Amino acid sequence: GGIALILEPVDEGTPARPAELPLSRSLALGATATALPWHLTLAYCTSLEAYEACDAAAIEADRAAVASGLVGALVPLAPARLCRFADMTAFIPWDGRAT
Repeated sequence: GGIALILEPVDEGTPARPAELPLSRSLALGATATALPWHLTLAYCTSLEAYEACDAAAIEADRAAVASGLVGALVPLAPARLCRFADMTAFIPWDGRAT
C-alpha cells in the first residue's frame, strides 16, 4: 500500500504515461511500470503484512488529509530525471544504459 499523487501530462505533446516516451519503449520495463501514470509516491509501506494489519479507516483518514493539503496547491518540482532504483528508498540518476 502507499499514497501517490497522480499527475496529468503538462500538455498535449506529453504522453499520458512515462512508459509511452520513446526511451521508455526501449527499456525493459515490467507490466506494472508500463501501466503507471505520471505520479509521485508520497508514502510506501514495505510490508504487506503491516499494511493489511492497519485500520482501513485510519488509512483513509491519512489519504484524505494528504489530498486536502495538496488539492489546488502549487508544488514546485525540479525538472524530471531518469533514475534507476532497487527500492523506494533511493533514486540514482541514470542515462538509460545498463550498469
